[in-house]
Amino acid sequence: MNLFSQPLKALFRQLFVGIFCLLLCFSINAEDSLSKEDKLKMAYIWHFIGFINWRDLGSVKRPYEIRVCIDGPNNFLAFFRQLVGSRQAGDLERSVVVLQLNTARKCELIYVRYANKKTALKLIDAQSLGGSTVIVADTSSIYFPDASIIFYIENKKLRFEVNLKKIDSLNVDISSELLKLARIK
Repeated sequence: MNLFSQPLKALFRQLFVGIFCLLLCFSINAEDSLSKEDKLKMAYIWHFIGFINWRDLGSVKRPYEIRVCIDGPNNFLAFFRQLVGSRQAGDLERSVVVLQLNTARKCELIYVRYANKKTALKLIDAQSLGGSTVIVADTSSIYFPDASIIFYIENKKLRFEVNLKKIDSLNVDISSELLKLARIK
């Protein structure tokens, strides 16, 4: 027994295809909402991980986990998770876990995108920052007194600055290869 006529089946099929295409467009637009600059910053952060050695982690256990905490929208976090995927950072003894900053408790690297003085102090207090947390700030206009690496734009190109005094105060080693690419503060 045929419950639906051919025209009704065709209408349902077109409706299904239309809804599927609409959902596909929304998912593509969510990823496209990140600018090239944002994607480039995530790629830089991914590479920073490979050029930084957290001394206290290496001595505790191997392999170890680098927790990267992101202060940004969900699409930013999703893009970085996709970038990291199942790849290893640096040597084969590290794995990378990407977390939302407001839910994380201990992070080896923090990316701060939107912080004013009140937010920065709240984050510092909540994180109980130890001697090995590397903070990467989105721009120098963000107030984050403990930032070790700061992005900036020069001649329409994304660059980064390393606060060597702050890095030296942390329990980390940063590769000279990374320092060659940075502006040193």
